[in-house]
Amino acid sequence: MEELIKEAVEKYMEQTIPRYLEKIIHVVEERLNLQTYSIREATKVTGIGYTKLYNAAMQGIIPSIYDGRTYKV
Repeated sequence: MEELIKEAVEKYMEQTIPRYLEKIIHVVEERLNLQTYSIREATKVTGIGYTKLYNAAMQGIIPSIYDGRTYKV
């Protein structure tokens, strides 16, 4: 009985893990391909003022990432 359970679990894992990893890899690749700018750079690209962009990033209106030194939008 234990052997049957072990085989069933192994078969399930062999089928499930690769699909799960493919999804994770896809998400990571999408995020790596994003173009980001510092808020200062974004003001030059968009023509929107620094304060407005900063506030929008802090309020979650536009997506932002903090890299430990600066906010990227």
